[in-house]
Amino acid sequence: MPRADILPMWVADMDFRTAPAVTEAIRKRAEHGIFGYTRVPDSYYEAVTNWFERRHGWKISPEWIIYTTGVVPALSAIIRALTAPGTRCWCRRPCTIAFFSSIRNNGCVAETSPLKYENGKYALDAEDLERKAADPAVKLLLLCNPHNPAGRVWTRPELEKIADICRRNGVLVVADEIHCELTHPGHPYTPFASLSEEALRHSVTCISPSKAFNLAGIQIANIVAADEEVRRKIDKAININEVCDVNSFAVDALEAAYNGGEDWLEELKLYLYGNYETVRDMLGERLPQLRVLPLEGTYLVWIDCSALGLSSAEIVRLLEEEGRVLVNGGEMYGESEGCFIRLNIACPRKLLLEGVERICRTLGGRVSEHERGRRPERSQWREREERSSRTNNQVAMRNNMTRRAWLQSSTAALACLALPEYALGAAAEKNGASRVWMTKEISPEALVRIYEALGRPATGKAAVKISTGEPGGRNFLSPALIKGLVHRVNGTIVECNTAYGGKRSRTEDHLRAAKEHGFSDIARVDIMDAGGRVHHSGEGQEAPGIRYRREPFEEL
Repeated sequence: MPRADILPMWVADMDFRTAPAVTEAIRKRAEHGIFGYTRVPDSYYEAVTNWFERRHGWKISPEWIIYTTGVVPALSAIIRALTAPGTRCWCRRPCTIAFFSSIRNNGCVAETSPLKYENGKYALDAEDLERKAADPAVKLLLLCNPHNPAGRVWTRPELEKIADICRRNGVLVVADEIHCELTHPGHPYTPFASLSEEALRHSVTCISPSKAFNLAGIQIANIVAADEEVRRKIDKAININEVCDVNSFAVDALEAAYNGGEDWLEELKLYLYGNYETVRDMLGERLPQLRVLPLEGTYLVWIDCSALGLSSAEIVRLLEEEGRVLVNGGEMYGESEGCFIRLNIACPRKLLLEGVERICRTLGGRVSEHERGRRPERSQWREREERSSRTNNQVAMRNNMTRRAWLQSSTAALACLALPEYALGAAAEKNGASRVWMTKEISPEALVRIYEALGRPATGKAAVKISTGEPGGRNFLSPALIKGLVHRVNGTIVECNTAYGGKRSRTEDHLRAAKEHGFSDIARVDIMDAGGRVHHSGEGQEAPGIRYRREPFEEL
């Protein structure tokens, strides 16, 4: 058992309380006091089908759904139902360890082939797909979408290529889509079964709210199988494996998550992506020899440690014994062609920073002589400047398409508001944030109209940043504007930039003005410079009588 001083950043669950709607539903069920057998009601199926149609455009018929206790039991039952012992089940490594155990436990053979790893990113290998699918002994392809542990969210063209190859070769696709809600800016989730009618009929999908809403201990998942004969076989295997009954808490939790947890989920995703940016930037500064792969989905960061000259098992041991932090090594996911570790970032940022600091201290002195020897001598400040420049360029390239799309829609939305007296405009920063700016003080009513028109851009930043200043550094954070922000925009200042020109602002003066105008509940005020760097968070610098409302993800 891990010691109390060890930070666990390995197992794929979160250190966050679930959505308030879920907690309330479980509380009500507990107060009922009777915990006998459960009949799954029609409302359960409605919650599932409405959620996936509303969020992902996938219309699921209720009769396609088979409920069970988890995605891993679901995978095992599907393999048992659709194969015989000795059958080859195909998966692309690295992949979730559940694939290996489910194949092995059913007496089947795991046929693996590596994903193509180039330039710090994994991709499909179409030629290898064709070769493997053509083997008549291969009956199933186990697909992880989004991918654990590599953090890829497969694009629609990639999924269509898989669907086409598997259909032509008679290979049925089993899609593990448990991480489907945890996608990040610019990387939408495409349900495999939604690609086409043929993809729907030649696939089985496993889904669950457990990852997105931190409900693994509640034990609930669903299998979606449109083909009636396939569904009949799976249902029989579910009963043989004795995973056909779910508990009353699970039913109520799923309904509450899908019916009342959407806003909470969107805030969670923003926080998780902020955690990823923290890890990426911190390791990029402190351990540039490590390569943090882009995180398109999940809360599991895949890190290439090959430059350290150690095996992943050695790194895992060092981090546990010396750094007192637990991570997973790449070998357990079938990655044998490099040195990788998987880092779970679904925790409050304070714990994340402590964990990454321990990693940096432990591995900082382990850079291989080969890697150190080939790096040219240069001054420390020059190296830091060049690294910063590279990071900014990479971020700008990564967010270019997202920013362009947001700016187009934002400009159109602003034009429709007919508020020329405020000289409104939209801008995009190097760090990928989208910003609305104004050149004079704005009324709360106009501000609300702007906010509602723009909505929540997919930029990886929390909602819309509202700059109350101009590039010269003057700010217009008036008491009326503060009051409008807090009371009229969902009760929360998400990010209120009060130093657009790079100058420090008078935080306490602003907060006192807010108090004088009748409110005392502030979510967060970030004092930032023009590059988006936070100099100070409002937390901790409290004006008299001002109470800060912490983000729910900052507390366990």
